[in-house]
Amino acid sequence: MEYRVVELGNEQVLRDEFRCPITQQLLRVPVIAADGHSYELSSMERWLENHSISPKTGEFLEHKRLVPNHNLKRLIEDLVQEGGHGLYSKISARHLHTPRRTPPASRCADRLVSNPRSTLLKTEPLLLLQCLDPNESTWNGKCFEVSTKGVVGGRLKTLYRREIDDATTTAECIMPFSESTISRRHFEISFAQDSFWLMDLDSASGTFLRLRPGAKAPLLPGSMFMLGKHQLIVMKDSSFYIDDENDAQLLLECFAPDGSPLQNQVFVIGQDGATLGRRSSNTISFSHQLEDQESVGIDTAISSEHARIETEKFSDNLISFFLRDGATAHGRLSTNGTWIRLPPLSSFSNRNDDELLLFSKLSLLDRQPDIITNPPPPPHIRGAIALQTDDEFLVGTIRFHVAFTHSVIELDDDVSSQLQPIPFSLPPPPPEEKNNQC
Repeated sequence: MEYRVVELGNEQVLRDEFRCPITQQLLRVPVIAADGHSYELSSMERWLENHSISPKTGEFLEHKRLVPNHNLKRLIEDLVQEGGHGLYSKISARHLHTPRRTPPASRCADRLVSNPRSTLLKTEPLLLLQCLDPNESTWNGKCFEVSTKGVVGGRLKTLYRREIDDATTTAECIMPFSESTISRRHFEISFAQDSFWLMDLDSASGTFLRLRPGAKAPLLPGSMFMLGKHQLIVMKDSSFYIDDENDAQLLLECFAPDGSPLQNQVFVIGQDGATLGRRSSNTISFSHQLEDQESVGIDTAISSEHARIETEKFSDNLISFFLRDGATAHGRLSTNGTWIRLPPLSSFSNRNDDELLLFSKLSLLDRQPDIITNPPPPPHIRGAIALQTDDEFLVGTIRFHVAFTHSVIELDDDVSSQLQPIPFSLPPPPPEEKNNQC
């Protein structure tokens, strides 16, 4: 984060073209509405939920589409780099004598002070979450901004508190949901080590991250992943060590959805790896054999050749198992993706010493560039995954796309906070000109 102090004159205010007409604050993520004016994205989305008129002109809006104003955002960023003075202008006579449409609370931004003042401009990272589906969700098509203060998502209505190392933290922002498939405290996004981290808060239905093309996810005891509607878990009896008598084996159990022919079935994966898909020729086939020997798929959301499990020798006696999307290295990727379920917050405290030792050894591979858990998370959010551009994650049945940007926030620094405010009132309008005609 960068800070820049802007020394302002006693009659300088933020220019109207850089101010959101709704919040009366500096635009962070400007978008253009149907009326041709620019607004803050999150504020305008909330406005359009209950209004069909322009918040600036009061006229009817032909549509509710919002277009990003990239030129205005770049202009604000350039002016900040040049010192920030270009964002402000001197109050004109029109400001003093023309009644404003803005609420009285926002007029304090235009008040005059007897002494020069300072404004602090802070540039900070901003995470943008855009809902992709389903269509029936109230979040569909909307965008949510996550600042460095973080956010907690779920059906909760009060601030979330979590104890970390005998200290209690409180979420600064809440991302509310109404869907029954989402827990009251479902997931948390926090900012640390210059990254945004996604973490599951022991939710019932889980938080999933889509496996990126070409990426591989390590499969460890307790690891869970999802193809279509089916979820599999790596059993604790899996063996990652090899010797003269035993070979490494990965044991996978299908535990969801309820009623599936594969539910509670255990699959044994050897050092040759495995393929997963709807076609019957796969090592793990999501199909059902009928009486006439015909094989039919049991999950239409799973591709014919959906994913694969590969092995890699970590040391002379230790084998690692990895999950990749797509059946072959150069083949076609799955249609609906392969999803990694984030470990619950409490899962690490429930591991025994042997499991933690194995996890620490295999997690060394997470630092490779093509591992989704790179870089390693901070200790207080162990099990979280650092979000990257174009990531997708799933909470309940709601899918979000991840994008990054940065915003400029206008703050008062210590200098301006020490100034004594002067009572403000609008000067009387100029007297009307008298008609001198007889």
